[in-house]
Amino acid sequence: PDGKGLPPIELASLSSSTERQGAELEEKFFDAIGVKLKINYYSWPEFLATIKNKKSQMYSFAWQADYPDAENFLQLFYSKNVSPGSNDANYSNPEFDRLYEKSLTLTDSLERTTLYKQMAKIVVEDCPWIFGAHRLIYTLAHPWLKNFKPNEFEHNRHKYLRIDQSLKK
Repeated sequence: PDGKGLPPIELASLSSSTERQGAELEEKFFDAIGVKLKINYYSWPEFLATIKNKKSQMYSFAWQADYPDAENFLQLFYSKNVSPGSNDANYSNPEFDRLYEKSLTLTDSLERTTLYKQMAKIVVEDCPWIFGAHRLIYTLAHPWLKNFKPNEFEHNRHKYLRIDQSLKK
């Protein structure tokens, strides 16, 4: 109760001003419940090394989908992907792994979607992550910018953009 007897929880954070502000806000939240938070600030390479070498107790990280399938997020909880792989929480649940491996053998179908929902339920129940934010992206584009289609998958889309020089003038 009120954090009595609990050692400080260590938070790994980036040293940028935005990340510092976020870490200080987290510290206030923890103070409000009587839990001491010790913040360690790192450069980006140090931060990644701390996480990948399993030296972080708690940290904040973001993930953006690479492709439009739930597997893109569910693979982050597969135990064979622990650090230095993509499962930086080092989460392990044999039932989740069994369902995940079965889902990899299926094509896009109701059966696979059902497995995805079961896996998501397991993750929510076990709570290896606390989802803190969902970023919104705003984009402006000129009419002379062609082949522009807003989407959530940022990777390599710029190579398809074209400029209509006659409209740009």
